[in-house]
Amino acid sequence: MVTKKGHTSTWHFVQTCDGWYAFGGCHRALVKKLDSCKELRSLYKSYLGYGYKPVGKPDEAFTRTMIVADPWDSQLPLDMQQELAALA
Repeated sequence: MVTKKGHTSTWHFVQTCDGWYAFGGCHRALVKKLDSCKELRSLYKSYLGYGYKPVGKPDEAFTRTMIVADPWDSQLPLDMQQELAALA
């Protein structure tokens, strides 16, 4: 959403392993911790009422996965593994 002053405001609504969160804003990131998925959906719908537009489907599941390499599986010496990790 673009504010009256011309700033872009973006909000994200997510579920993590320890709760439900809404975060976003214009200049300074704000984080709101919510108590339930129902409360998160209610807040999401209220932001749509303020003029925010959804990106993608609201109920579409988004999962970010991270692959963590096991250092014991590597054939490289430890010092080379650390150098590679520093470059990443």
